[in-house]
Amino acid sequence: LQKAFNAGNYRDAYEGYRKLAFDPKDDPRLVGEDLRMATSCLQQLGRVDEIDEFRQRVIETRKDGNLYVPVDGGAPKRGRSCRSAD
Repeated sequence: LQKAFNAGNYRDAYEGYRKLAFDPKDDPRLVGEDLRMATSCLQQLGRVDEIDEFRQRVIETRKDGNLYVPVDGGAPKRGRSCRSAD
């Protein structure tokens, strides 16, 4: 997904990060980064009017507390040691 984002393929990257953010099996430590990246994709696509609703839906989906969003922006990144959807 990061490759798609870096290549400017924001639509595909958004769809992938969106899917991960709503996946109840996604690592809770990575959901904050998925949310951040999906939001960045929406910004790049000029779909900023969708960001608040998307963010709220992710929070609602994760209201069981299964969401990690650090205040300092230091969310873990997807890498070789993490499950990745790309």
